[in-house]
Amino acid sequence: MNDDNDMTDADRVRDLLARAGVSQRGAARYLEIDQRTLRRYCAGDADVPQVVMMALEHLAANPPTR
Repeated sequence: MNDDNDMTDADRVRDLLARAGVSQRGAARYLEIDQRTLRRYCAGDADVPQVVMMALEHLAANPPTR
């Protein structure tokens, strides 16, 4: 994939979800946001707040255990 500098926020969100091994539904629960909001972030239809990006980075660095 592209390096971090070429990634859109939507690309970055999708990458972080993949690295964390969580679905959009699971991530929305973790973030305590509506699943539709996360879907808009992933599609690039809404700006991703910095706090959401930071939480997803934390989730990707510390993925949940099964």
